Amino acid sequence: MVGKEADGGAPYNADEPLPPVVAIKPPPPPKEGGASFAQVDKILEELRRLPPVRETRLGDEKLLRATNLPPFSAKTLAEYKGDDKATVTELLPVFDKDPDDFSEKQPLRGAVLGAIKALEESNKIKMRETLDGPIDPKGKAKFLAEQKEPGLMIFELEKALGIMKTVADERAKEKSKRWQANFDYTMARLEARLVYLFEYSYALGQIRSESLPELQAGQTGWRVGSRKKIQVPEPKAKQLAKDVSKIWKKIEDDYPGTPWELLARRESLIAIGLEWRAKSD
Repeated sequence: MVGKEADGGAPYNADEPLPPVVAIKPPPPPKEGGASFAQVDKILEELRRLPPVRETRLGDEKLLRATNLPPFSAKTLAEYKGDDKATVTELLPVFDKDPDDFSEKQPLRGAVLGAIKALEESNKIKMRETLDGPIDPKGKAKFLAEQKEPGLMIFELEKALGIMKTVADERAKEKSKRWQANFDYTMARLEARLVYLFEYSYALGQIRSESLPELQAGQTGWRVGSRKKIQVPEPKAKQLAKDVSKIWKKIEDDYPGTPWELLARRESLIAIGLEWRAKSD
């Protein structure tokens, strides 16, 4: 382009047409026909029973609706048809009445439901997101007490994970492909939550060990920020972090063209490492 715009801009032209309305076209439906919103939402309802790895991502979970996702093939999702009255939501009350009996009769499904219950309990922890400074020596003692709660939940989640790994050999015996997918997705969420709790407990320990970033003028404290790599040096946590990445990738490969694949790809991008950063009010 050359030249110079006239002072005041171009003169008004009443005959000039308005610019076309920007319309974002949705992806075209699959050639073999798209699955109904009701069918997709039924799957998402089950997956929403799993609490998010971080409470701050709860808003994203509420957006998990079929209308907000690309269309899925009806032919593909037909392979994941749920059993009558045997969805996660419908079986949880049955599981609650006698977890041991249920798990003995249906080991894989019992492991999934037990993991969901453990995750729901861990989600009751009120995570500290900010910390006002400075921290005096007497104030450090209370953070030791704060570490006890995530420590106990780590123990409970490790038990649930142990059960899932024990019954993993039963996976091939499970006739429902939908429950196989739910099993894999639940295990990945469980391991990711464990890594997050390890990181959170380590972050609390940094307060007591005076490992927080130094505050500069105008900075009033710290807030918890996300980072891709975890900081906790414990080998168990590092191995879990590696395992989580592998499971998300496995879900993408094993369940192509399904909500499990789409959500696994999203989950794999979530940073579950934590670090303290100085803040200014």
